[in-house]
Amino acid sequence: MQKFLYKGLKAGKYTDGIIEALDKDEAIFKLREKKIIISNLKAQKSKFDISKIDLNMEIGGSSKIPDKEILFFTKTMHTMLGAGITTLEALKLCEDQSTNKPLKKFLNQSINDISEGKNLSYSFENHKSFDEIFVSLVKAGESTGRLDTFFKKLNDMLQMSMDIRKKLKKAMMYPATVFCVILLVTAFMLIKVVPIFEKMYGDMGADLPAPTQIVIDISAFCKDPFGGGLLVIFIITLIFIIRLLNKKNIKFRRLFDRFVLKLPVLGGILLKAKLSRFAMVMENLSAAGVGIIEMLDIAKAGLSNMVLTDSVMRIQRGIYSGESISELFKKEVIFPKLFTQLISVGEQSGNMVEMYANAGKYLHNEFVDIADNFNTVLEPIIIVVMGVVVGGLLIALYTPMFNMGAFIK
Repeated sequence: MQKFLYKGLKAGKYTDGIIEALDKDEAIFKLREKKIIISNLKAQKSKFDISKIDLNMEIGGSSKIPDKEILFFTKTMHTMLGAGITTLEALKLCEDQSTNKPLKKFLNQSINDISEGKNLSYSFENHKSFDEIFVSLVKAGESTGRLDTFFKKLNDMLQMSMDIRKKLKKAMMYPATVFCVILLVTAFMLIKVVPIFEKMYGDMGADLPAPTQIVIDISAFCKDPFGGGLLVIFIITLIFIIRLLNKKNIKFRRLFDRFVLKLPVLGGILLKAKLSRFAMVMENLSAAGVGIIEMLDIAKAGLSNMVLTDSVMRIQRGIYSGESISELFKKEVIFPKLFTQLISVGEQSGNMVEMYANAGKYLHNEFVDIADNFNTVLEPIIIVVMGVVVGGLLIALYTPMFNMGAFIK
């Protein structure tokens, strides 16, 4: 027996759950017997299935295809299919050109599948490197006979996603690096430099000013295995617990995700990045003819933030109740006002694809502007913080020297 996750409508109300059946057809039959109108039904993936272990996988290798290789594949497929080459020949040419082992293995399997009369989407469905969005767009390309167009959409979406990740890394790398430098410099001064001054002032035998004494006490604490050592262990343990709770506890993860989105500047960058990708996915799925409930179901999977996921789930439930899509988006304050206005215009005009595209471009441009200016704004703040920390330590250490007469007896 297999387990299937379902979502649907029963007596006019949203419902979801798990049902056991021999196959998908039996699951549909059982749900219809329960008078459930199905909107989404998929097999529950088992956590571990020994039958699915690839015994031919190289030791130390990975069957996951890198993003840049998928980008190369989608671009090549778009070009070749647009030139009139058949899908099978295009796959063979991609396999010849590729130097990546996981991609070559996947392409070889895809060629075999198509040769056996299976659809191209079948190969993507059975490989962990491709998500529901990718599979849905390939299926749309197959059903409309416009695979080249949908490979172009996939290529554009992947390229934009990679650009977003690069900008996020760039925005976070500079402050993280400077923070580490400040931490190392401070630790070096407390462990190596401060003890020299402590010995010098100890030989003089005079009372030290409060700031100097505080710095010396902190230095002694850091050098003490039961002080600084335990502090390091405590910090590492705290990080481990936060990561564990974030993975295992839904309530904690929801609080943590809300905290992340409320971080000054950085929270805004992350929100714009996630929402721009959300709009981009909605645009492509809408162009592929995917139903609104399934679109939201697939799109929310890529948000990876409980606050945003909860908002999308509330919108889904509202749609089941027959409420307007634009009104539901307006109720969720997490979505920018212009975004909801564009959705409203799209709903009224019946051109949701274009409005999702415009909303995605608007959010992406906002994200790019904030991310590009982030380091420019942050740089003077970091310099001030570094100056305060290092300068404060030096002033505290040298203050007694300004009162050298008090030490001479």
